[in-house]
Amino acid sequence: MPVNFIRRTFDRWLGQNLGRFRHPPIMVEQRKNYFVFRLRGITPHLRCFMGWKWHFHEKFKVCRNFIFGHAG
Repeated sequence: MPVNFIRRTFDRWLGQNLGRFRHPPIMVEQRKNYFVFRLRGITPHLRCFMGWKWHFHEKFKVCRNFIFGHAG
C-alpha cells in the first residue's frame, strides 16, 4: 500500500466535501503512517489524527461527528 494512501484519500474526499465544513481543516503534521489536522477558527489544541495503523475508520467517524455534529 502506498505510504500516503490515507492522505490522498482524505484530500480527495475533502475536495468533494469542503462546503460541509464550518471550520475548514488545516494540516499541521504529516508522517509516513499518519497525519494530523486541526480546524481553522477553533482552538489549536483540538486536533484530529488520521492514520492507517490506528483504526482509520473509527478515528474518522469521531472527527466527522464532532465537525458536523451528528452521527449520520
